Amino acid sequence: IAEGIYDPNLDIEAAKPQVLLRGVKELIIEFWSRKRADWVDSLRLLGNEEQDTPRAFRFTITTFDTNGNERTNIKVFRPMWPFFDAIKDETEKQTSTAPNPKGPPQ
Repeated sequence: IAEGIYDPNLDIEAAKPQVLLRGVKELIIEFWSRKRADWVDSLRLLGNEEQDTPRAFRFTITTFDTNGNERTNIKVFRPMWPFFDAIKDETEKQTSTAPNPKGPPQ
């Protein structure tokens, strides 16, 4: 389907199937849960604070090579941005820039 993919009247059953990856037996996508200290297979299993900013992704792909041998590859991706709390940061900023009632330091 090349266009109109958000059309509510779209007939998905009429679309032709396409091969995305050849020789793939299994593809697993997992997310790191800091609370469980383990990989989970659904974003819903992460805590509310982690769902918007997962800290790591693990992709496991099992394929067959030209000789029919099964190969498994695992790749982990970690976003390098720091974890932060925007509300806490803004509160600290406001309290640190509040005027000093005693006047400027001497």
